[in-house]
Amino acid sequence: MNKLCRAPRGRQLLSARRAMRAPAWVAVLIACAALSGCGLFGKKELPACPPVAVVGETAKLVKFRPGTGRDLTDVEYEAEITNFRGQCDYDKKGVNIDITVEFTISRGPAMQGRQAQFQYFVAIPRYRPAEMGKRIFTVATNFDTPAQRGVQTDEVHMQIPIQPNDSDNYEIYLGLQLSPDEVEFNRAHRTNR
Repeated sequence: MNKLCRAPRGRQLLSARRAMRAPAWVAVLIACAALSGCGLFGKKELPACPPVAVVGETAKLVKFRPGTGRDLTDVEYEAEITNFRGQCDYDKKGVNIDITVEFTISRGPAMQGRQAQFQYFVAIPRYRPAEMGKRIFTVATNFDTPAQRGVQTDEVHMQIPIQPNDSDNYEIYLGLQLSPDEVEFNRAHRTNR
């Protein structure tokens, strides 16, 4: 993950994927403010956010209907972490992190009803096995229209009691909460992206 300078509002970005729809002069002002925060005008560089990554083999869930069938006709839905973005800032208690996780959910031919529900985790291995080392969140989505695919986001706020110069030692991992069989399925059907 690239370490980015602090955003104009005093927070660092965790992901570089941002779309700006503003007049050119506003974009120039924002760029100047961001550059000044990176030390262009003699200011001290701000501390980095802890690194965030998606665990590859837990990035996707293929949910099959109950039974032993595992072909395309047995798929109820698929969910995948397709993006995340966020920001952080430091105070005397540590680092405050806000992460928005984006999921793409696709309806499968075996789906009965209109709702798909799955879980994802946010883990900081440095704190395992303590409770603060991993948190699990539930996402429920409804297919209220005939669309077979949709995007949903979920937001997480964390506060980690660390010093700014120690952020690289507190990696944060995101992934879907999968059973051992679901992880094995992902490993067996891994494709190069």
